[in-house]
Amino acid sequence: PDHWHGLICMEALRNGKDVYCEKPVTHFHAEGKAIHETVAKHKRIFQVGSQQRSDWNFRQAVEIVRNGLIGKVTKVEVGLPGGKTGPDR
Repeated sequence: PDHWHGLICMEALRNGKDVYCEKPVTHFHAEGKAIHETVAKHKRIFQVGSQQRSDWNFRQAVEIVRNGLIGKVTKVEVGLPGGKTGPDR
C-alpha cells in the first residue's frame, strides 16, 4: 500500500540500496523531506516513477485528446484493477 512507500524507501536507503519508488512517494511533506535527507546522508540514488503515464495505451489516449480527435472531453471515468483506492476505501 502506498502509505508505506516512504518508510520502506528510507529503510532501503539506510541499508545502502538505491531506490526506485512509484508515486505517491509519501502523503506528507515532512516524510518527503526525511527521504531527501536520507538520500543525501547515505549517498544513494532515488528515483520516482510513474509507469502508468509511460504506458503506450495512456500515451495514445493523451494524443487522441490533445489532437481533438474525439471532440471536447467533458468527463473522464477511469477503472483500475484491484478495486477502489484512496482515503475513502
